Amino acid sequence: MDKKRFFYYQFPAILYALLIFAVSNISNLSITKLLKWQDKVLHFLEYGLFAFFLLRALANSVTRFWKKNSYRLTLALGVLYALSDELHQNFVLGRTVEFYDFLADVSGVVFALVCIKIYWMKKKPKI
Repeated sequence: MDKKRFFYYQFPAILYALLIFAVSNISNLSITKLLKWQDKVLHFLEYGLFAFFLLRALANSVTRFWKKNSYRLTLALGVLYALSDELHQNFVLGRTVEFYDFLADVSGVVFALVCIKIYWMKKKPKI
């Protein structure tokens, strides 16, 4: 595997996944709320960005299967990571599992994938 390619495409996705895990591991994480649903918006944005990094990593992989199935794999891995993230919080003091956080995470993944797909469809030259 080309190290330059790995650090440019795959490493950001891995690093971001580790960042999500690290933040989820913080006990009694409190964010000043300006809006009622602010935490859900943050979950949505967090996982939308994760989907972007993940799709970028998979679409630029050296493995043909990962490239060909990058959208499906991003969706599956994004949902599984969101689920594992919520379940992980059950074991962190002061944190809880919340279905609506998971729903916001999954919504962020799906929204990002749809936006990226639309962008690429419009960017393709029309023949």
